[in-house]
Amino acid sequence: VVRTDLPGRRLLLALCALPLAIPPYVGAITYADVLGPRGGLRNLLGVEELPSIFGFAGAALVLTLFTYPYVFLFAAAALRNLNPSYEEAARGLGRGRLAVVTGTTARLIAPALAGGTLLVGLYVLSDFGAVSLMRFDTFTTVIYAELGGRFDPPGAAALSTILIALTLLFLAAGLRVRGRGGFVQTEAGFRRESVHELGRARVPALLAVGAVLGLALVLPLARLVTWTVDVLGEQDLSEFAGWAFNSLFVSALAASVAVGAALPVAIVLARRRGAGRWAGVLVGWLAQAGYALPGVIVALALVALATRWLDPLYNTLFLLVVAFVIRFLPQAIQGQEAGLQQIGANLSEAARGLGASRAGAFWRVVVPLLAPSALAAWIVVFLTAAKELPATLILRPLGFDTLPVRIWTPARDGLYANAGPAALLLVLVAIVPLYVLLARRRGVVPGLA
Repeated sequence: VVRTDLPGRRLLLALCALPLAIPPYVGAITYADVLGPRGGLRNLLGVEELPSIFGFAGAALVLTLFTYPYVFLFAAAALRNLNPSYEEAARGLGRGRLAVVTGTTARLIAPALAGGTLLVGLYVLSDFGAVSLMRFDTFTTVIYAELGGRFDPPGAAALSTILIALTLLFLAAGLRVRGRGGFVQTEAGFRRESVHELGRARVPALLAVGAVLGLALVLPLARLVTWTVDVLGEQDLSEFAGWAFNSLFVSALAASVAVGAALPVAIVLARRRGAGRWAGVLVGWLAQAGYALPGVIVALALVALATRWLDPLYNTLFLLVVAFVIRFLPQAIQGQEAGLQQIGANLSEAARGLGASRAGAFWRVVVPLLAPSALAAWIVVFLTAAKELPATLILRPLGFDTLPVRIWTPARDGLYANAGPAALLLVLVAIVPLYVLLARRRGVVPGLA
């Protein structure tokens, strides 16, 4: 899409990113209904029963369709910023087009691909909703069952320890792979992206992109709309307004706290030098460790902490906000660190040379320049928190229902149509900040990098 002559490629670029607004557990209920043994496709094909989509195949399909935008956005950004002179040099040495793509381009964007794959892997390890609805047991579903069904905290703690170890191993391996193969582009001779003419492959490529968008965007949205039309007349709209407000309120609160807490850490990481360099690295690792912890584990840890030592905080909104901040603080840190790295230290020094204090130089010079990156980080945390399911299920105060909770409640009993209106509303809530983010950054999602 990025470096081809496909028609409407800018629109296609935005559409390929929009499945990020659809939580995988929402995609799971649509596919369970459409492709289930007695789903809608069965009626269309005129057969008595379809093969079961539940299990590993269904979980893999759903997680692939609704997490691929992470890899896509990383790869798209890398391709846009890649100097085409490398590929031209490879072709000048006699390499064919396919050899250039697989041997040159793929190696140059490998760090970006590894970064996107790392995010996808961490998400899959922490996913609860999609695998649960696809009836495929993973560590997260079994841990939730140990706590909620069998009420076996020691068993849940043992499984959580294993999952944390696996997640940290995957994170370390992913960071090691991502750190390899880096290269530096100099400004001399740099040109913007070149457009490759696809020729006869143009139509098949467009059909392939259309098929992906049909499966990841059109099909789930169409099913959510039909469900909403079918059952909305039976629903109390005031309840939906309350659930939407709860989701917006807790997500906005968590995003604001996370961005504020991330700022000093981002400053340490962006300005680290000299003797304090390794201290900055350590602070950064500790602050960002929460992203490697599945939401169900963070929630269980906070429940154990509150019930043992902080009983007044148990069953309060405070614990839910803390869980969101722990989980999504790294997104706020990375977004603001990237912004601070683009602000030269000489600007603050010039302001201080003109008589401003250190604090005055920061608020008058750094903060205005950092504001766009901070806003982008806020949107990313808000978007992710609004879709979070396991931590919300475990930590929400009694009677505090959010849109993810109201999707999960009927969906776990197979009442997919009743989950449709809340799911469609959640997708619409997520699409708005995602669109703003893509518009501001031209398709690149900061904070997810």
